[in-house]
Amino acid sequence: MQIDPRHLVQLAVIVDKASFTEAAHELNVTQPALSKMIGLLEKRLGAPLLSQRRPALATPLGKRWHSRGD
Repeated sequence: MQIDPRHLVQLAVIVDKASFTEAAHELNVTQPALSKMIGLLEKRLGAPLLSQRRPALATPLGKRWHSRGD
């Protein structure tokens, strides 16, 4: 399965910051764009990457993919 490396970087920043807003600021993108990207990535993988959004906490699958974006 092909995953865009930019999405892995975005996921890593979201998890590291535990915040979509702070991650969006650091990545210079909008918060809605990050939310949409996570939704599409979760759909593609067939499982959630975050157990909650505020603060943004990674699921076990999210942690595995997070390490690929660091």
